[in-house]
Amino acid sequence: MKKLTEGQVASEVSATGIIVLSSDEAIRRSKMGEKVILIKEFTQPEDTVAIEHSVGVITICGGLTSHASITAREFKKACIINVSDVKIQEGGIMINDNFYPEGIKVFLDRVIGGIYLKNGR
Repeated sequence: MKKLTEGQVASEVSATGIIVLSSDEAIRRSKMGEKVILIKEFTQPEDTVAIEHSVGVITICGGLTSHASITAREFKKACIINVSDVKIQEGGIMINDNFYPEGIKVFLDRVIGGIYLKNGR
């Protein structure tokens, strides 16, 4: 697995899933049986259902008492916060000048807060 970046661990769960950039997409794809990881700058109460449907959440900012952190722990979902080098763009994310499209599979490591590209893609 290729390490893409890392952030702060906010829950004691690891997860593998495809990245999605909106709550609606997280809910839609999870209802189709896909394991999804929601990526947002930060989450708000209206994202709660999407977090419940996801296997994990990544936020660019936030703390251990942020909405994403508390909700992920409540639902026993993976959560990595403060991943400041991720930039959300149309159709995907940028990390260190590399574009990764929505739908790629990543692994969230609960030990060090690493985000890894699955299957070396």
